Amino acid sequence: MTSYEEFLTNYADEMSTAIRGFKKIKVNKLTDEKLDEAKEKIDNRYDKGVSDEFEGFLYNKDRLSILSLANIALSNLNRYGTEMRMIISAIEDYTHVLS
Repeated sequence: MTSYEEFLTNYADEMSTAIRGFKKIKVNKLTDEKLDEAKEKIDNRYDKGVSDEFEGFLYNKDRLSILSLANIALSNLNRYGTEMRMIISAIEDYTHVLS
């Protein structure tokens, strides 16, 4: 298991890349259907609440940072035992559906 500090050190570049991709999503061009598709995909693959966190970031992209993403990963590790690296896959999948 990776500690929080190790996760930040080892995955900062990957998180940064994923965040840059996420921030390119054009919110004004999203449809309810696309948002529902992204939510369903993420909810079926990843921990509860992850898609809600991402949707919140869509409308306030300045809140999304390496630290906020790492905090979600740590929270999911503590709640569900999910490997912290999964948050990167989740945001990449979410971005892919909405792009």
